[in-house]
Amino acid sequence: MDTKNIETTKERLLRIINDLLEESIGEGSIDDATAEALRAPDLWEKNIQDLNISSITFIRIVVEIENEFDIEFEDEMLVPEAFLKFSDLETHLDSQLAKMT
Repeated sequence: MDTKNIETTKERLLRIINDLLEESIGEGSIDDATAEALRAPDLWEKNIQDLNISSITFIRIVVEIENEFDIEFEDEMLVPEAFLKFSDLETHLDSQLAKMT
């Protein structure tokens, strides 16, 4: 069964973030404090700026989201400042997906 059809947007986003987190830890491109913050149960409501995610990691997240959902973010949305929280990212993504249907 295709899990993309049964996962919610939030579940898919969390999977993308977790996959990139594991890659980033392996590469040493994020520190332990950031890794722990990204694993926190309240991640969805944390301020993205407070997580110390580098702009490169943020772009990697965006690129993976674009690939996963077959969408393209507008240029002005390609900066961490465009989204205060991951829940804001989910809201934006849901609105983009709604335009496609």
